[in-house]
Amino acid sequence: MEHATIISLSKFDNLVSLVNYFKDNHVCQDFIAQQRWNGDVVCPYCGSHYCGKRQDGRFRCNHCKRNFSALVGTIFDNTKIALQKWFVGMYLISSHKKGISSMQLARDLKVTQKTAWFMLQKIRTLFAQDATQVLEED
Repeated sequence: MEHATIISLSKFDNLVSLVNYFKDNHVCQDFIAQQRWNGDVVCPYCGSHYCGKRQDGRFRCNHCKRNFSALVGTIFDNTKIALQKWFVGMYLISSHKKGISSMQLARDLKVTQKTAWFMLQKIRTLFAQDATQVLEED
């Protein structure tokens, strides 16, 4: 159940500004939450809008009493890869007109080729879903 949440990285005109902005996991998660809910947190389990933020940065639904993070139901759910690497990967994939190979992405992110291939597949599904949504809106 992955939601088609494309993170808008268009405000970053170069890789240096992106890396400087997303300096840690906390900033990345806050950005994802803002892009996903725009201040109105919705429980991914029951759909309730009555959710509070916990001290550890996660959220708690006041309806179903479940705890969750902004990553639940996204391509980042249960990832062991640092969110900073995901964001840099999305930037690199979207900025290469002819695409990027998993080998090149692996070198750029300092991950294995298998991890880079996995990331490419996940990110491409987001771009494909976004293109489909744009076509359906026309």
